[in-house]
Amino acid sequence: MRVAVMNGIKDTSMEEIHDCLKRNLGFPDYYGKNLDALYDVLSAEDRTTLVLLFDSKRLVVQLGHRGKKLVETFQDAALTNQRIRFIRIERKSNKKA
Repeated sequence: MRVAVMNGIKDTSMEEIHDCLKRNLGFPDYYGKNLDALYDVLSAEDRTTLVLLFDSKRLVVQLGHRGKKLVETFQDAALTNQRIRFIRIERKSNKKA
């Protein structure tokens, strides 16, 4: 099983996220580092692949519409391809009110 772990607090740019995915999931050199390319690669994947996204709500706040579309891309790919598992884990903030 291949695994990619992303952190919505630390991974603050789409470039970082695409680099993480390419490196950890072994995407081909021609991977286009955009959401269409991500969906294409994941929906055609023939190996079991786990994508863990910690603090996705924070990622969406930081990246706005692009963060929301990233989460939707993972969800859509997981619905299309039974070998893709997408798990979001929300952690409690350490900030005091």
